[in-house]
Amino acid sequence: MKTLFFTSLLMLVLYNSKAQSVIADPAVSQVFVANINNTNLNSSSIPMDNVIELKIPLYNRNHVNGLPMRSCKIKIGLGSKIVLDPQFNLSSLPSSNYFDWAFDTGSGQVQIIGDLKNELPPNYSDSVVLKVKGSIQGNSTVTINFLVTNHNTPIVLSDENPTNNNSFLAYSIVPAGPLPVTFTGLTAVNKGCAVDVDFYTEREINVIKYEIEISKDGVSFAKTGELAAANLPHYQFNFAITEANRASVLFVRVKSVDKDGSLKYSVTKSVKGLCSNEWEVAAYPNPANSVSAITITARQGSFNGKYSVIVTDLAGRQMMVKQLNLTSVNKFNLETGNLSAGQYIINILNQEEGQSSSVKWIKN
Repeated sequence: MKTLFFTSLLMLVLYNSKAQSVIADPAVSQVFVANINNTNLNSSSIPMDNVIELKIPLYNRNHVNGLPMRSCKIKIGLGSKIVLDPQFNLSSLPSSNYFDWAFDTGSGQVQIIGDLKNELPPNYSDSVVLKVKGSIQGNSTVTINFLVTNHNTPIVLSDENPTNNNSFLAYSIVPAGPLPVTFTGLTAVNKGCAVDVDFYTEREINVIKYEIEISKDGVSFAKTGELAAANLPHYQFNFAITEANRASVLFVRVKSVDKDGSLKYSVTKSVKGLCSNEWEVAAYPNPANSVSAITITARQGSFNGKYSVIVTDLAGRQMMVKQLNLTSVNKFNLETGNLSAGQYIINILNQEEGQSSSVKWIKN
């Protein structure tokens, strides 16, 4: 009888121990600086004493599990050349719903510390925006660490990707002075299979050229073309939507390049990155658990005609094919009960018009 009792007790302890652990993904990404008008700045030439914004993207990239309270801590080191703006209040941060924020100067630099006081939801994405200003001319580095601490918490967090917990930004504080150019406007408009870009400038002094940059994620930008500076108030540029830059959303910005090599950025605008005759689809639920069917939805337009639905695994092996006749609907159900757990690509082909779209789907 005692053996049975202790065996049951051990099983209960092991069960509770297993239940009190979770896997999620605290993460940070590239840090940006901008002026108070939300224009991105070149971190290698931040004007002395000017109040600027330090933008730190913060995530929980796990789509299912939250970060348990008291399991994580954020440490933001401002380096030796910038300080918090005295008028800025840490408690005003939107993320204060989740973090207790404080600052410390004992390490020779201003360090902002955020303790996770409430569970950070799954698929969380936001930016910590600090108002700071240069205090000493010279070079230094902002460092960001999103640490798993599991400090006095009943739920233990395991980090599924510990390689994305750190970020940094090298910067230089330079003497204050007038900026060589001011961007007063930027528009980006999708027209067919191209994007028209218009931007407006003031005080174009010592500018050599303007480079138009695009991004699929709003973080990593690449040059798609350039215009020579001609002391004009208004510039126009257009670029084609190709296979390389095609995306549901494209982010567009303009970079000015001065004679001395200094840079300045316009605001960033988003625009549809698909040709006008293209469409895209979504699958729900995604990921899916123990379901026999999912819903395929057209994010724009509707399904109207004959369609082939082809499901492949990530190795390209065809797992399922269905032929459908659909009439002016924006969604339909797809039976998936025969598919085992795994990751799949669902391809939808309009047989009459040749249009196609695909979505990655996970079955747990």
